[in-house]
Amino acid sequence: MKNCFHHIMVFAVALVLALCLFACDASVDTDSEQKTSATVPSDQANTAASGDIDLNSLSTDFYYLKVAFDNGIISDQDLQDIAYAYYGEQIEHLKQENNETLDNLDETLKHLICLSYVDYLADRGIEMMVDDVYIRAVYYYYYNIYGVLMGDSRDNPIDHHSVHYDMFAESIELKYERANDEVLMYHALTNEEGNPVKGPMYQLTELEALRKITSDEGVYLDMQEHHNAWLEFYEYVPHEIEPLTDIESKEMRAAYAAFMNKAENKPNYMDADFTINNVYIYKYLGTYHGCRVAVFNDLKSQGHFGIVYDIEIGGHTVKKSDGSVFYVWKMGEC
Repeated sequence: MKNCFHHIMVFAVALVLALCLFACDASVDTDSEQKTSATVPSDQANTAASGDIDLNSLSTDFYYLKVAFDNGIISDQDLQDIAYAYYGEQIEHLKQENNETLDNLDETLKHLICLSYVDYLADRGIEMMVDDVYIRAVYYYYYNIYGVLMGDSRDNPIDHHSVHYDMFAESIELKYERANDEVLMYHALTNEEGNPVKGPMYQLTELEALRKITSDEGVYLDMQEHHNAWLEFYEYVPHEIEPLTDIESKEMRAAYAAFMNKAENKPNYMDADFTINNVYIYKYLGTYHGCRVAVFNDLKSQGHFGIVYDIEIGGHTVKKSDGSVFYVWKMGEC
C-alpha cells in the first residue's frame, strides 16, 4: 500500500513538472512570435498597419504646398481655394465684420470721412470733389479711430503689391490690388456740443501724429488681418468640397504613413513607425486635378493648432496653424 501511494506521488510530481515545462515553452514561443512580428519585413508591416489597404496600388508621392505650387501641380486658383478651405470660417467672420461696419456707419460720418479724404488728396496736389470719392472698406477699432480704404474717380490700374509699415514696436504688411490703393487712418472728432465734425486723415507712416491717437500696436495688427482677408476674398466664391469617404480616408492615411516611413522622411528621433492607426487627417482641404490636399496630425506633430500665422505662397496669404503642414497627395496624373 505504501509503495502504491509512493508511486502515485511520484507520478503527480512528474505531471506537475511536465505541465510547468509546457507552460514555459508556450510563453517563450509567444514572446518569440511577438518579437518576430515586430521585425517582419516593412512591406508586411505596412500592409497590416494600413487596415488591409493595398499600398502597392497607391502612390506615396506627397508634396509640401509651396513645392506643389512651384511645380505646377497646384494652380493659383487652387491656392485661394485651399486657403479658404482651411480658414474659411474665420475669413467670413472678418468679412462680415467689415461689411457690417461699413453698412452701419452713420451717413454723416461717411460724408465727413469723404470730405477729409478730399482734403488729403488736395494736400498732395490732386483735386477732387466729394462726389468723386467713396469708402471701399472701413476697419473700426475704437470710438474715434477708423482704418479706411478709399476709392476715387482717378484711373487706378490693377497692380497687386504689398507695403510694409513700421508701426512703433511692430511691423505690418498690407496688400493692395490697385496702384493708388492705400489704407489711411481717420480720426473722428466732435465739437463742444458733441456733434461730429470733420477730422484729419493720416497715412500709416505719420507715426508722430498717430501716436497722439494711439500707439497700441494691436490696432494696426488687427487692421492688417481684417484688410488682407477682405481684399483676398472680397469677391471670392467658395470651392465646394466633397468630404472623404471612409475608404478614401483610409487610403490617404495609409499612403501618408508609408511616405513618412521612408528613410528620407522619417525623423531621426522617432523609433515607432507611422501607421494608419496613429495618423489622422486634421483637416481635409479638397481634391484638385486629382490631387488631394490635407493637414495631418501624427506622431511628429508639434506646436499649438490654436496659434495661427500667415505664410505667403504665389502671392496668396495662407493661414497656417502652428505645427501644421499642408500636404498635397499626387495620387496619379495631377
